[in-house]
Amino acid sequence: GKSMLTAYIAAAISTGRTWADGTHAPAGDVLIVNLEDGQADTTRPRLDAAGADVTRVHAGDLVRQPDGALRCMTLADVQPIADALERMPKPRAVILDPVAAFMGGADSHMAADVRGLLAPLAELAQRSGVAFVMVAHLNKSSAQSAMNRVNGSGAYVAACRAAWIVVKDKGDEARRLLLPLKNNLGPDQGGLAYRVIVAQNGAPRVEFEAEPVNIRADDALAAPGDDEGADDPGSFLRELLADGAMSARDVQKEARGFGLTDKQLRSARERLGIKPRKTGMDTGWMWELPAEDAPK
Repeated sequence: GKSMLTAYIAAAISTGRTWADGTHAPAGDVLIVNLEDGQADTTRPRLDAAGADVTRVHAGDLVRQPDGALRCMTLADVQPIADALERMPKPRAVILDPVAAFMGGADSHMAADVRGLLAPLAELAQRSGVAFVMVAHLNKSSAQSAMNRVNGSGAYVAACRAAWIVVKDKGDEARRLLLPLKNNLGPDQGGLAYRVIVAQNGAPRVEFEAEPVNIRADDALAAPGDDEGADDPGSFLRELLADGAMSARDVQKEARGFGLTDKQLRSARERLGIKPRKTGMDTGWMWELPAEDAPK
């Protein structure tokens, strides 16, 4: 429901109505840059369902190069984003969905790459008074803390003034919990709960509950049972190597994307009896499942 949440945010700002917690949204214009959803068949219907003033919601995902060709926008395109904001009567927010798709050639799992791209955007946000809302996916590692469940480098969360996470309610599959991960803007007021309903135009939208939610993100994400998920790193590694040997470098990169630490990966390798080997003097180390664990 992340794109429905961003539609809700855009609707609240474009109309200046109240947020779910009762405070007023700052009325103004919103720039949505979405590289996953179609503007006509997905984004616009969801904005209409959320009650947005679409005359104040602007879309942009392409940048024109000096030779006239168009390419997808990246986080490095600070000036094109600044130019787009200057053309708006009252810019209030930029929504990047999902942020990992805007990395260009940079590695979303490398802190230095992420910090290098986000720092100029942070400066633009401060200079313009515009909020940048970045959407990220979660990795699948139930062994990680909530803070480390955000896919990619921890620099994403570190660079933000506030971060929130969406979690399924364990007791109600149709209910979602919007919980704070980090907040440098004010006191922690707890989280909110919502459901996805179908609006009159047939598009989905979020509907928030009136009462706040008082549960920690770590507790909401914890797997049921003390031991469940304990073998998660081993299961990940066994599945990754099911089709044959991989270079250690590629395994480590995939593990970072899954949310595993080097220590967890090393422990899983040792438990599975994987012995790194070299195939030649000029090649790197290879990882492969022992013969007894390899798929038959």
